[in-house]
Amino acid sequence: MSTISNIKSQSVTNQKSGDNNDQISLLKQTPENIRFSTYKNVLVLSLGFLVQFTAFSGMKNLQSSINTIDDIGVNSLTIIHGCFSFSAACLAHSFIGLFGLKYTLLVCQIPFLLFVLANYNVATYVMIATAVIVGLAAGPLWTSAYSYVTDLACIYAQAAFVNKDATVSQFMAQIWGNLVAFRILTPERNINTNLTTFNSSLQYDKCGAHFSEQEYNEWVTGPPVDETTFHTLCIIYTCICALSILLLFTFLDDRQVQTSGTVEARAFANLDYLYLYIIRKYLNVDTQFTLFIVAAMINYALIIFMFAWQPTQNQVVVLCVIAGLWGVSEAIGLTQLTVLYGMLFPETNEAAFANFCLWDATGFVICYILLPHVRVTVGLVILFLMLTFGMCGYMTIKYRWHRKQAIANTDTLVFVP
Repeated sequence: MSTISNIKSQSVTNQKSGDNNDQISLLKQTPENIRFSTYKNVLVLSLGFLVQFTAFSGMKNLQSSINTIDDIGVNSLTIIHGCFSFSAACLAHSFIGLFGLKYTLLVCQIPFLLFVLANYNVATYVMIATAVIVGLAAGPLWTSAYSYVTDLACIYAQAAFVNKDATVSQFMAQIWGNLVAFRILTPERNINTNLTTFNSSLQYDKCGAHFSEQEYNEWVTGPPVDETTFHTLCIIYTCICALSILLLFTFLDDRQVQTSGTVEARAFANLDYLYLYIIRKYLNVDTQFTLFIVAAMINYALIIFMFAWQPTQNQVVVLCVIAGLWGVSEAIGLTQLTVLYGMLFPETNEAAFANFCLWDATGFVICYILLPHVRVTVGLVILFLMLTFGMCGYMTIKYRWHRKQAIANTDTLVFVP
């Protein structure tokens, strides 16, 4: 925590040093120019992240099924998120201070391209090396993205006299990457199925909550993906990553400083999503509370359903509905969580987001290490307990926030005898 504290103190110093420059810049721009610049940069940043994580998330989701030799796929993902934890805590502020927000985004997207390219001809040492640099780049990448949106929202709020703002996202970029992979990797109907190595005499009937990935891999050997087909997918994803870097380099405005502002002038976004609207709707605590409750209820319902569900081959639609609802819950939860961080830490956004990324990555590390070796039932129990623990923490924060606001309002009252 001492590292985070140092980052916070450095962030406050940098923010204060840039306040005057930002105020002068605001005075020189008309509200129309500020509005256009804000929406343009948010659109470019959103599209850039959509394109980038279309490729990376699509490739990441294939690791456990494509790169199965020595579990190099899953191990690479574990390394990525382990290094992500370190970079979020130790490297994010240094990168932003050295390169600025825009060029931190550009530099840190390059390792993601290299990781996708490394899958073209898989070698253990190459996959591990690229996984390390992706993890080291992820912390600065997400911290700079969150901070960039924060600065845009703060400037717009100051110019438009907006009191309390939030950003709303509606679609996950990850879905597009999965669709690309599905279309390319799906075999043609007229391929001779006798050429596959699948042994249909082996029947694994422990689906649903009793499923175990380790046990399943010992029972069933599926047909390998055609090498040419997978190479085609790697080339497409590599080009998509390059397009993202080119898009940000060409159209994204540079920002070297962080502005400081009140809680009412802060907005945060989760850039995993396509549609990102800034300063469109007021977000008060009650609205945020409702959204958190909705997301939690969806999660609880899905977890309970997964405990009881016994999937069959003709229930693909049900599986898609489950995945879609889980995506909705994640979109709501992550978006509102970033807003909550903005409300709690308005003066130290870089440190706050670094801390957020640290614990986010830690959760992924635990997931990738644990879940391949346990049944789905154990994973669902862990999800249920962690969700309950998280909601209790949110309720505590909400109570303390309201209490702090009530005390502040009481102190400002003037009583006339």
